[in-house]
Amino acid sequence: MIKVEKLTKSYRKNGTDLVVLENLSFEVKTGEFLSLVGPTGCGKTTLLNIIAGLERPTSGKVLIRDREVNSPGLDRGVVFQEAPLFPWKTVSGNVELALKAKGVNLNNLKESAREYLETVDLVKWSDHYPKELSGGMKQKAALAKALAQDPEILLLDEPFGALDAQTRIIMQEELLKIWERFRKTILLVTHSIDESIFLSDRIIVLSARRKGAREMIEVTLPRPRRPTEKFWELRTRIWEIIRSEVMES
Repeated sequence: MIKVEKLTKSYRKNGTDLVVLENLSFEVKTGEFLSLVGPTGCGKTTLLNIIAGLERPTSGKVLIRDREVNSPGLDRGVVFQEAPLFPWKTVSGNVELALKAKGVNLNNLKESAREYLETVDLVKWSDHYPKELSGGMKQKAALAKALAQDPEILLLDEPFGALDAQTRIIMQEELLKIWERFRKTILLVTHSIDESIFLSDRIIVLSARRKGAREMIEVTLPRPRRPTEKFWELRTRIWEIIRSEVMES
């Protein structure tokens, strides 16, 4: 589904080039759930933005189904930490906008929007505005809006980072249900090692020093995942990688 080929990204700062990613290559299979973790400054969000078409690489390329990414597209749905909802639109109205962009018949907008809101259990909040929603509800609405585009790929940048611990766990479970139902290809940027293990098929640990992938880890634990001994062993392994990055920086 996704190929990242020899990707390099640098920014010009104070007359010098600041390299964030360098010569990074990996592939993501169709329907795979992949998480990106690593210390601050390792390029997680930058990489996601490049795949989304929101930024251009300095060199190298990203291919989706062998077509190079040069701009955003409806084949990719993006959800950020701050839910991308229009405050002057109701929850249903936000989802309807995504459906319009996809070309859904105007006569079917409300019915189609309701179907996606049912997926995230927000039907009874459909006529409310974003300011009337809790943080978790806003992220549910953002997921419904992203799903309404019927993208092949969901790109999630710390979507639950601002939520309290209990709501975050509930949203992780909701996201897993959505993935199991629709089997979208998902890339998740997260600072939470536990979250990455709970959700992912594979985890890429990015390195701020090496400007690329420090390690790619396959998560073979059966779902639904619970904090078993093997879970904690994997958590410790990933933490030690990230800890060494921070200590050596």
